Amino acid sequence: RFHALDNKTVDVLSQRDTFTMERDIKENSTGVGFSFSTPFLYEGLGFAGKEKFVTCADSLRWVDECENVQICVVQSTTHMDIIAPLVPEHHIVKAKTLKSTFELLSSGACNVIAGEQSSISEAVAKRMGCQCTENYIIGKTLLSNEPVALVTRDDDPQWTSAVNDVVEVLLLAEEQNVTKTNILAIGGNSSSIDSRFWNAVQSVGNYGEIYERHLQPILPRQGLNLLYNNY
Repeated sequence: RFHALDNKTVDVLSQRDTFTMERDIKENSTGVGFSFSTPFLYEGLGFAGKEKFVTCADSLRWVDECENVQICVVQSTTHMDIIAPLVPEHHIVKAKTLKSTFELLSSGACNVIAGEQSSISEAVAKRMGCQCTENYIIGKTLLSNEPVALVTRDDDPQWTSAVNDVVEVLLLAEEQNVTKTNILAIGGNSSSIDSRFWNAVQSVGNYGEIYERHLQPILPRQGLNLLYNNY
């Protein structure tokens, strides 16, 4: 996906990419740096899959009843960077995409998958058509706390700024109780929200509305994903 952004096949990545200093300066697969928006989600890397083997992975146990654990991880990701030092190589199965991890889980090539909680929930597994939801659980161990952001190229600062502004406006709209249904009515009275971005809020709602619609059923909102004034 970073290659697609670098060669201008796409102009923005929105696939839950983790903001890291390395990617900001020199991303591994492309050798160039990228720009990241304000993080719009904080997620943790964990395990999911067949209950017996997820319990093993959670405890980082690889012997006796856990000797047959096989963990599918998407290659060339921060997930692989985190998993590789913790899991013996022969227990890791490299996958090309998130969808392929579910396909490998269905086929029996692995019995555990690693990913962000919202990406490996049972709801997502069903949506992916995974024949794996019997005795399917999400592990309790979190191996990271990752800031997820939109990604753009470094060669167009004006576009990068516009993308970041949209993210920040959606957060600001929630803070000010500006919603999809009332933006046009009260937008003019909310000097903090530039009129150029009213259409964004009117189209998809504020951050809280988006979260409720797409993520709440699979990743209940808490911790760093709450507005600061909700703590």
